This record gives sequence, structure tokens and C-alpha cells, in this order.
Amino acid sequence: MDNYNKSIFHISKPGRRAYLLPQKNISDEYISNIIPPELLSDQELDLPEVSELDVIRHFTNLFHKDDKVEEDYEIELHSIKNNPKINEDLEAMKEFSMVHPYQSIETVQGSLEVIYKLDEILSRALSMDRVCLQGMTGVHGELISFMLMRAYYNSIKEFKRTKIIVSHVDYKNSKSILCLAGYEVVKVQLDEEGSICIDSLKELLDDKIAAIMLTNSIALDLKKAKEIEELVHNIGGLILYNGWNINSIDEIMDFSYGHIDMIHFDLNRAFGNYYDSGCGAIGVKEHLVKFLPIPIVHKANDKYILDYDRPESIGKIKGFYGNYRMILRAYTHMLARGMK
Repeated sequence: MDNYNKSIFHISKPGRRAYLLPQKNISDEYISNIIPPELLSDQELDLPEVSELDVIRHFTNLFHKDDKVEEDYEIELHSIKNNPKINEDLEAMKEFSMVHPYQSIETVQGSLEVIYKLDEILSRALSMDRVCLQGMTGVHGELISFMLMRAYYNSIKEFKRTKIIVSHVDYKNSKSILCLAGYEVVKVQLDEEGSICIDSLKELLDDKIAAIMLTNSIALDLKKAKEIEELVHNIGGLILYNGWNINSIDEIMDFSYGHIDMIHFDLNRAFGNYYDSGCGAIGVKEHLVKFLPIPIVHKANDKYILDYDRPESIGKIKGFYGNYRMILRAYTHMLARGMK
């Protein structure tokens, strides 16, 4: 098979054929009438000449070089698990794949129901009140989280809260997004166990702190997490959970243990999805719901609607409504797993 590590042009031999095209049944005159002469070429196409077996072996070899959902796939801090093929089968159904965002609400009730019910399922699983699925990437979802935070503090006239506490784990990934959102980054030290150092945190807390961002790549026991939440909430700050690697803990962590105000995570790297085009999800508690991007899917009188009448919303953050393929796959995955 070493021969098939080369370009397909390098295994080409004159006269080999994998497929014979049928004889041309239209005249040259007809072709010249529909294609301008200056666009026609009298030269032979420089295409590889290979046998059918060569084609099969060449592309099979390429297939084994690629990353596939059937194989282990690790990237950064993310744990990619089993992505059942049934998710792809449902995603490919024309009832979903052929839907257009400009269709009338009456004709896309099924698609809106999927968005609404996944919001419900994720809200229950993460102990949030609503989950926004409009982020196009994890980083986009992170930016939306900070925009929501800014809207919240503006609504209560806390304009001086311009700092967000992060660990060195989050610092490199989040610094540019925090700056874009208008926040200053403050780094908290970690202790010898890899958890947030409480003494270091206490030194940073003041009335300019907007939030602390916790991430599950930091060792954080339940007792210490509650202490951190209490310290930050006591000075009026918010608790933001960075769920970039939520796939590694979603079956073992009980998110109802504490008082997280907001969580952002990558739907495209968890819940039956692969590392593909993104989908950043943001879960929020009730006091932040009114700031979520428009539109929000609501159910009224057994009908699903897109609600744009939200005066305190941060507004539109993209065209249409999120990466629907990722939403559909995640909904399928969650139904298969069950809430328990």
C-alpha cells in the first residue's frame, strides 16, 4: 500500500481506465452554439489515468489518514466521546435539512420544537433557567456571556465593575474575548493541588469585580467551590462557569450543587456532536434571562413562536438562529440518553 501514499497523479499510467464514459451524442455545432468558442479548449484534460482498484485503494488510504468519529479524537482540553450515527441519519432527513430560515413560522413548527425542547433539557441538566443556542462557536458563546454580564450590570447601574477573575488555564484563551467585551483580566493563583487559592482570591475581591470564571479543567472540590461562590456573591459579583470540556464531566457533575449564574459551553464538542462547525451554548439563571439575544423560542397556545419583543435583550448576535445541525444532533443524543 506504500504506492498509494503518493498523489493519485503519481500512480497514473497511460491507457488505464476505471470507468468508460458513454459516446458523445451531441454535435460539435450544438456545443459551439451554447458555449462561446473562446471558452472551448482543444487540449486533452490532464486527468489521472488509473484503474478502478487504484481509485478504491487510493481513497481508502486517504480515509484512514483522516480523523473520524469512530476513532479517538483529542484536541486541546476537549474529550470527544461516542457520536452515534443515528444523529447523522436524523440530521440528513429532508424534513430538517431542507428547512429555510425565511419560511413562515407555521411551516417550521417541528424545527422550533427541537430548539425549545433542547433548551428545556439542557436547562434542567445544568440547573439553569434558559439556555441560548445561538452562539456560532464556543468563543462566540463566551463573548455573548460577557455581553450578557455587561447588560446586567448596566441595568443595575453598576458601571464600575470592569474586572473578571480567571485562572492561568483560562487566561490565554479568554484574554482577547474579555478585552473585546470591555473587561480587564485579573489572574488568580492556584494552590499546589491545582485548585483556586482562596487567599489569592480574597486579595483580588473588591467592588470592581464583575465575575469569576471557573473551568472544569481546574481541580475544584465541592466545599471550596461553595466558598468561592459565597465570597464572590458577597461583593456583588457573578459566577461564570466555563464548560469548554463539559463532555468529560456531564455525567458525573451535579450542577445543582451551588449557585452558578451563567455557564457557556461548546455544543459542537459535546452531547453527541463532533468537532465540526461550532455551536456555542449559554445557560443563565432567571435574573439574566431578559438580556438573552433575540429571538427566543417560546411556546404559546400550543404553537412555537420567535419572540423579538424583548426590550432589555442584547439584541441580535447573528443572522437566523444558531447552527441548527448541532442543535438537532444534541437533541437526538439527549433523548437517547434520558435525563437521569
